[in-house]
Amino acid sequence: MSMIRDNITSTAASQLELCRQPTFKAFIAQSCFLIFIAIITLLGNLSVCLTVLFNSSLHTLTSYLVASLACSDLMVATFSLPFRIYQTLHNTNWCLSENACLFWIWADLFCCCASIGNLALISIERFLATKYPLRYHQIVTRKTSWLMLSSVWIYSLVVSSSGLTNWTFSTGMRVGIDNGCYKPDPYFYTFAAIMGFFFPLIVIFCAYCHIFKIAMEHFRAISRLTTPIQSSVCQGSENQTLYKQQLKATKTLAIVVGAFVICWLPTFIILLVKTWCQTCLNSHDNPELSGLFYFINIAFVYTLPNINSAINPFIYVVFSKDLRQAFIKTFKSLYQDFYDISKSQRQSDITSFS
Repeated sequence: MSMIRDNITSTAASQLELCRQPTFKAFIAQSCFLIFIAIITLLGNLSVCLTVLFNSSLHTLTSYLVASLACSDLMVATFSLPFRIYQTLHNTNWCLSENACLFWIWADLFCCCASIGNLALISIERFLATKYPLRYHQIVTRKTSWLMLSSVWIYSLVVSSSGLTNWTFSTGMRVGIDNGCYKPDPYFYTFAAIMGFFFPLIVIFCAYCHIFKIAMEHFRAISRLTTPIQSSVCQGSENQTLYKQQLKATKTLAIVVGAFVICWLPTFIILLVKTWCQTCLNSHDNPELSGLFYFINIAFVYTLPNINSAINPFIYVVFSKDLRQAFIKTFKSLYQDFYDISKSQRQSDITSFS
């Protein structure tokens, strides 16, 4: 018993010593990059939420889904990135409590599940809008919209909260903090990867395959200057106009989905490989490949997932004319209101002094 106590004490002392070390230059650069990403993520996604909130023309399910995705990205900037920055400033050593580590793992997974859940819902909504342009508003009512939105967040909460226990070892520790912050639980990580990423990704892939099929059918019909028989894609000029509008919105959201997959797919593959193969991607067991493993870790685990939350607002502004115009209108209005308040305040100050 005394040996166990001595081991715990020596481990804690060693961890405390590591936490007192000054930040290495490489980690200072990484921390500055993460702080920059956090600021851009916060400002960009907050702007998207305000734009949707203050423009009645954007009070549609598509825009609400975009705002919901922006909210999940905002949570990354407020609940996940600060822990990442703190750990990086301590040379990737974990210098907080086990409960803080558990919360970080929970928040990180919750945000990721919410992001890809919103993207999966967006793909389903785009499929309905493209497949049934005339019946879309009959299918997607206000009640249905809120049920769809709430289902994403409830699903994310269930998946992330399932990690509050240890699946692999029922009596084992929930998290480890001796070498960073991690969860020694291969079964949970496998479940989280499947339900939190790969299952929604399959839904997205199937939905966009159907959208692509509908688009090809439409373009073939246009090229023949006829309409396909018994097709719900284009029945009259009104249907064609609606279809073109929906397809344009679909293209923008497809770019968002593509960016998410590029940023997160390598991360989950690396996570599963390292979970089930302790020697794989391990520089200690493969010293000749340590440089390659370091690059993979920095590029696909630390950089790309964090960038994803920051780039979505720029994708909306660049590729969506409606959102871009609403964005400019909103901030012109906010600036004018701020200017009027400041002007009236200055005038009242002058009056009071005189």
